[in-house]
Amino acid sequence: AQNKYTAIIQAATDANQFGYIIDSNIKRIYISFIRKYDEEINSILKSLHELVDTNEDADFVKQLHLIETFKGAGVM
Repeated sequence: AQNKYTAIIQAATDANQFGYIIDSNIKRIYISFIRKYDEEINSILKSLHELVDTNEDADFVKQLHLIETFKGAGVM
């Protein structure tokens, strides 16, 4: 009975630790995705800023600036 008890306790402990390992790996993967998407968003925003800066007199840029005057609306 003692051997079975010890084996059950060990199995439960191993399963509990394994669960933490899986949870930890999922968190790492999730954080990795967030960082990758953040890099992509920053790249798109940088390109958008460059486009606006090089076309300051274009009608679409003037419209963007007009949209930005509305409270809660903005592109940049």
